[in-house]
Amino acid sequence: DLFKNVPSISTVWMSHFDSLENIPTNFEVIACSTNNNSTDYDFTVPAALKHKSKDIYTLQFHPEVKDTVYGVQILENFADLCKLKKTWTTQNLIKDIEKNILDKVKDKNVLMFLSGGVDSTVAFALLCKVLGKDRVLGLFIDNGFLRQNEANEVIHKYADLGFYYNVEFRDYSNYFLQNIKDIFNAESKRKFIGKTFLDVREKFLKELSLDKSKWLLGQGTLYPDIIESGGSKKANVIKSHHNRIDIITEYIKQGLVVEPLADLYKDEVRILGKELGLPDEIVMRHPFPGPG
Repeated sequence: DLFKNVPSISTVWMSHFDSLENIPTNFEVIACSTNNNSTDYDFTVPAALKHKSKDIYTLQFHPEVKDTVYGVQILENFADLCKLKKTWTTQNLIKDIEKNILDKVKDKNVLMFLSGGVDSTVAFALLCKVLGKDRVLGLFIDNGFLRQNEANEVIHKYADLGFYYNVEFRDYSNYFLQNIKDIFNAESKRKFIGKTFLDVREKFLKELSLDKSKWLLGQGTLYPDIIESGGSKKANVIKSHHNRIDIITEYIKQGLVVEPLADLYKDEVRILGKELGLPDEIVMRHPFPGPG
């Protein structure tokens, strides 16, 4: 049932460095792989098991990645086995996020860090849609780590989208680069860049005479950012993202941060961006390495 409508032989993404040596007696092998190009599948490399009497399945490969050609079909079959209803729609997602934004922000305003990338732009567009442009201020910073000529391109893009009076641009490239010139460890650098962003925010609030108690910090954080930064009980740190340094974590505990996309993955954010009417040049933009 797990492989309904899946060809008997198909391509999956699977690591052969981790493999099962002994199969539990109450399980049977229902899929296998081979380390070479032959089609002689002899069940020596188990790829999936099923419990002999219960609806329990195990996979050694990744059904969720694009390299697994029929991965979505396998996941749909699993959802059917679990008797789950398919209720996920972009419209439902937007409604949930809008409610979360209103619950989080209440009567305050949001100062949003913008990078010109898909994550922060979609988060910013959502906040503007829900709260109105008068309550959302975007801060686009040239931090010295952008693509060549990128700052001017991003400013013009935001103006074209109608975000010309609620987006402020500041060139702090020298400030960022001077701050990290003697830091060479990548992990230390990322954390220091995160702190520098917050320093810049403080300067910006003072410059515009904005009441700090009335402005939350907005970020385009995605779920992988949180996981890679070790932000859940069972996640080890892969790399700390600059939007997940200790000070930010403390701000979050105090309810001072709003992150509309924090439960989503990049492909979901792209779908969301299209639904909000953002152009492909932003929504399908190739990610650029984050600062650090």
